[in-house]
Amino acid sequence: MYIQQKKQGIVSVMVAFLCIFSMVFFVHTVFAVSPSVEINSAAPSTPQREVVLTIDAPAGTKEMQISNDSEFDDALWVAYRKVKGWVLTLGRGNKVVYVRFRLKDGSVTQSYTDAIVLNVQSNIGASVDINMDATTTTSRIVTLHIEYSPGVEQIFVSNDSNFGVFETFQLTDTIQWTLGGGSGRKTVYVQFMDANGNYKTVNDSILYNELPGKLPGGTLLRSSTSAIYYLGLDGKIHPYLHASVFHSWFADFRDVDIHTVSAVSLQQYQVGKPVCMRGGTWLIQFQNFPQLYAAESGCRLFPLRSEVEAYLLYGKDWKKRLITLSDLESGVYTTYDRGIHDSEHGVIDMDGDGLDKETEVLYGTKDSLPDTDGDGLSDFEEVGVWFTSPLDSDTDDNGVGDLKQILDDYISTGHQTDVAKDVYNYPGGQIIKNRENGKYYLSYVDGKIYFLANNTAAKVFQTNMFDEKFVIRSSPYLSLIIRSGWHVQENSNLLFAPTLITRQHNLYAL
Repeated sequence: MYIQQKKQGIVSVMVAFLCIFSMVFFVHTVFAVSPSVEINSAAPSTPQREVVLTIDAPAGTKEMQISNDSEFDDALWVAYRKVKGWVLTLGRGNKVVYVRFRLKDGSVTQSYTDAIVLNVQSNIGASVDINMDATTTTSRIVTLHIEYSPGVEQIFVSNDSNFGVFETFQLTDTIQWTLGGGSGRKTVYVQFMDANGNYKTVNDSILYNELPGKLPGGTLLRSSTSAIYYLGLDGKIHPYLHASVFHSWFADFRDVDIHTVSAVSLQQYQVGKPVCMRGGTWLIQFQNFPQLYAAESGCRLFPLRSEVEAYLLYGKDWKKRLITLSDLESGVYTTYDRGIHDSEHGVIDMDGDGLDKETEVLYGTKDSLPDTDGDGLSDFEEVGVWFTSPLDSDTDDNGVGDLKQILDDYISTGHQTDVAKDVYNYPGGQIIKNRENGKYYLSYVDGKIYFLANNTAAKVFQTNMFDEKFVIRSSPYLSLIIRSGWHVQENSNLLFAPTLITRQHNLYAL
């Protein structure tokens, strides 16, 4: 709802698979003798472009390339995994996927292929209604009920018929949506894109009546006991449970207008979900749990794989960003799942570390533990980035643990810069200053990065109430691929107001 396209045109869907480079250690792994690739367990056809590849590599494999093109144009080398999600090209018909392997001696194998028929109907059928065809509402938060034909891949929703500003949704039959400002008739537009690259737009309208005598949504309230609440667009009051949460949104109490209200006045409002830490600000840890999280937009936590990822993102002083909250507050948040799951095709990742069960079997690691040897590095990092042993906390037996050795001998010294570019990621809501051009970008919860501003004095930076102290410099260890032709919108309530994230990984304003 906050991203604006610079030019009208067809939205393109691109999938980038980024390269991982090895480090210094060796892991002994037993691979299959006969290299091969299977699409959806050798199924003859599929109604959708998203598929699962099962890949068997030859002995001595270090990395692999996957492509929809026999020439492997733009395909980058990534760490070998037995099971990997993939996206076929647009358009119905026969599709071929190509895989080849690079061995530890530097040699490259022949390519291996599998084919599948993408069977998608040529026309899109779709409809939408607001609040089950209700004619009026007194809440700006509404529910969209959606129906669509097979083959639809993405859903775009906007309060603007031109879709100048919109949100992208994964496939779902219900969406919580925030109507535009002011009273009166409100129209919501929903656009569908299918696997052929075709689009269809439908809409529905509802009359929004703002209740008289109530403060407008977005107002901050202070009770007679000095408790602070956010009055949301949903008409509920949302408490700030921790001072650090308030200051993730506002640098100082003097920076905002807070209305003091009586206890009687507060009683007219229903109490909603507490306000969460603003995305892209503090790191979070709960009192009795060692896991590190980055706060994302929409009350979502992004679990960091290890202290290595914290260092790569926030620098050597990353611990200065760390806030400890009570275990009770953990219930306020949802957690982003960095695992890979596809029950339809038997892909299992019980510990959510990014390695499927079959790959864990190859390495002898446990699918019930993200860090089998307990050395502070996840199994995913050890087998896909640093090539340390996931079964030995001191791979080279030099008396220094793998985590400490990587932090002290490699990361802090800048010894190696091209690592982990499909393993470590910028959390959603994070503002990034590009170390090369000095411009500012925003990593959003959709996994993409958008242009924000040339400098912090820009109106878009100020109107969205960003705090410069939370800006991080781009890391040479992480990929910074900017979504071309898009930029962050000024005065976006999805950026300067508390939000919740839906099961479809989209935000709506409280």
